[in-house]
Amino acid sequence: QKLSTDLWMRILEFSPPHFLKKVRLWNKSFKLMVDGYDSLFVNQRMENFGVDIPIASTMGLTERQYTDLLGGKGCLEPGCTDKKASRTHWSWAKRWCSKCWQSKIEREDRILKARQHDFPQRQILTKLLECIPIGMHDSFMKAHDYIENLEARPSTAPRIYKYYIKSEVDKVIEEYQAFKLQPFKDDPTKSAAENASARTLHQQKEADAAEKQSNFLDKRKAENDEHMQRVLKIEGAIRKKRQEDSQPYNKNREGRRELFLKRAREEIPDVPVPFVLETKAFKAATRIFRDAGTERGWQTLKPKIQKEWDD
Repeated sequence: QKLSTDLWMRILEFSPPHFLKKVRLWNKSFKLMVDGYDSLFVNQRMENFGVDIPIASTMGLTERQYTDLLGGKGCLEPGCTDKKASRTHWSWAKRWCSKCWQSKIEREDRILKARQHDFPQRQILTKLLECIPIGMHDSFMKAHDYIENLEARPSTAPRIYKYYIKSEVDKVIEEYQAFKLQPFKDDPTKSAAENASARTLHQQKEADAAEKQSNFLDKRKAENDEHMQRVLKIEGAIRKKRQEDSQPYNKNREGRRELFLKRAREEIPDVPVPFVLETKAFKAATRIFRDAGTERGWQTLKPKIQKEWDD
């Protein structure tokens, strides 16, 4: 019996994000279904990542763009041909390949050092950086999820660096500096009294400009704080989903490990267990997660362990 559209949509809502792009190619009915209902993308996202995941509009995305970032591949930088990139940098809601990403970013400490002459008071530049999205990476230039409080991490944890998009740093500085007035200069064609009056007026304008700069920093920081809280929610939901998906695989790996160790003790007792654990063959066999181990799998593994022992 043919299933109704409503029932098919409910089934698809439990599929992973990347699946909708495939299912719309099956036939015309599925194409019309996927293309015609934004609710399908919304409900699928909630079924996969929970109801608390931020909605698309708050991230400046359409429903389809959001789903593509959650499960698609390919660098989104115009002109880039890398089709394998899969890392989404949620602070900017963009998926970039490693090459494009690294060309865009600059570490926080290097930003502060490079612009110290323009901002002798470092606190001003620090406040400006608080107004734009932030990312993090480790010492090996591997992107890391955003951490709200770096200082709370254990001292033994790998070092994490803050970074920003270079163009966004330049833009926020330009916007901030636009409020600043040029220094006052006396007009030689005017009297001392007129210049004094003009200087007083200029000082008032400078005070107004300073207030506008302060308001600019407060407003942009508040907006950015809200944005980064959404980023935290998205990245947290993705981590939780990955952990849930990995549980059956981890159980299968543990099952293979227990079975193969048991057979090793029974059938090749002359080979020490610590040696078995360190063999390349055993490590490779226990990385597989398709099943919890079989006798056929052990019979394939056994001669490989014996060969490593004999060598």
